Formats: sequence, C-alpha cells, structure tokens
Amino acid sequence: GGAVHRNLYGSVSNFGAVSWSIPEDLTLADDYAIRITNNADNTITDDSNASFSLVPKLRVVTPNGSETWFPGTTQTITWLSGIDGNAKIELLQSGQPDVVIADPTPNDGSFDWAIPANQATGFYQVRITSLSDTAILDTSDSIFRIEPKTIQVYGPGFGEDLARGYSYNINWTSNFGGFVKIELLQNGTPQVPAISDSTDNDGSFSWTIPAGTAIGSTYKIRITHLVDPVSAESANNFSINDPRITLTNPNGGQEIVRGSSQSINWSTNYDGNGSVKIELLNNGTPLAPAITDSTPNNGFFSWSVPAASV
Repeated sequence: GGAVHRNLYGSVSNFGAVSWSIPEDLTLADDYAIRITNNADNTITDDSNASFSLVPKLRVVTPNGSETWFPGTTQTITWLSGIDGNAKIELLQSGQPDVVIADPTPNDGSFDWAIPANQATGFYQVRITSLSDTAILDTSDSIFRIEPKTIQVYGPGFGEDLARGYSYNINWTSNFGGFVKIELLQNGTPQVPAISDSTDNDGSFSWTIPAGTAIGSTYKIRITHLVDPVSAESANNFSINDPRITLTNPNGGQEIVRGSSQSINWSTNYDGNGSVKIELLNNGTPLAPAITDSTPNNGFFSWSVPAASV
C-alpha cells in the first residue's frame, strides 16, 4: 500500500461502518485510499482497491477552457457540488463579471444557457457561487471562446488557372460541423448543377471540373451551411480553361552552348502528376531522338545538350 497520509481514527468499533467528517485542510488530490487495520493484530489490514479523489465542494466542469460556443445557441453549463440550495452563475471576461447568467438556480450541477444572439465575441470564463455559502465558488480553469459560426473559403479563389476535366481540392475553414452545399459561381450566378448539394463541413472537397464547363475567368466558389444561415465565397476570381502546358525556359532569345547543361522549365494548369515528352525542334521540326520520351510532369528537367547538336 501507499504511505499513510493521516490517521482518521486511532480506534473505532469494528462493526463495518463509520461516519467520516472530511477535514477542510486535506489537500485536493486524486490518489487517496483508505486503510483499515485491526488494532489487536496489525497484520490484518486492507486498503481501498483503487484510489479516490478529494474534490472541492463546488467545481466547474463545463465550460472549463478551450471550448467554442456560439451566440444564439443553447449550451449546458455543468458543475460538481456537494452543497444543497441555490447557486449563482456568472459570465466573466478578463476576470470581471460581464453577465449574470442565472441568479438563483438550483445547485444541482446543470444549467442550460441560451446564449443571447447579440453576445459579444470574446474570451470568457464561468463562475459559479453557492448562495448557501458565498465563500464556496469556482471558476473555469481556463478561458473559452464565444464567437459567431463562420465559414471561410481558402481556395480556389486567388487567381488560379484550372483545367477542365481535372480534379482540384476546394478548401475552407469552419468553426462548427454539419453539412454544406458547394456551388460554382460565374459572374456571381450559381451554375447548375451544384458542385455538391451536401457534403461534410470538414474543410475539404475533391472537385473534378466537368469537361463541358464554360471557359472563363470570373469564377468563384460559394459554400453554404445547410442548416445555419452561414455562407462564404472565394475572396477573388479564378479561371477555368482547357488543359495546357506553358514552356517558360528556354523560351526564345537564349544562346545555348553545345555540351552544356540546360534547365528546361514549364508550368501546367492541371494536376502535375503523370509525365511529359520533351523534344528539340529545328524550324518547327522535331529532331530525333527526343530530349526525353518521358519525365515527371513536375516543371523541371535538366538537359545535357549533346556536343553534336545541330
């Protein structure tokens, strides 16, 4: 067994039960146990099978830090209490009372709080005070946040050039769950059908752009929650075009030395997976053999220019 912290009784009748008045000065901890020993034979003894905790007379359980709650919703405030009577519940901001949530309410460990729709965004704590003894109280261990439900689209929507027939990730952030509808807008008009009529509000959706989508440069994404009146659009326009490769180097005017090493660079408006063929042209005619028949479509190739190049 563990070390003896305090003798509760030097001697008590061995009839199987005793009423223990827990001292106020005992340290709150979760590793206590009881040991009972026969005074006539101290080899006859037994400890609690597992540890138990000594807790405050009143302790806030929820919210206790890191939660996010939303104006206009109902949230349950919970606490542990060993005292009858009523309690007062307050909302604190920077340690100071901001709102009296309930006064009085039964000190029964639970209160459903209808957060006002106009509750200011901020970081808060909850304080619960026993009205039977106002010296008995507790406050959330750490701050929690009250803020509106939000959705923010992160992409596409920053001038990207996307290719019809290829797949891209639509990304967004949200501070609540449920399901959302995703739409493609052109000049602010929703295109039919929607990209998705219902998908998890989890921040990511893989979208394959239909090959028949009209080419244009004024597209945006709009994401709308299916229950709550919350929606958001791409910050800026993006373009949809046919798949294309754009050679960026060499692209005219360079003087390349035979026998040297030359970087060939290009970009694409579609998924860079797969491979490409690179050829050397002379007056528009491909020369054999190709520079490479297959190389990863990653936008870079190091070309060893043959010493006998034309």
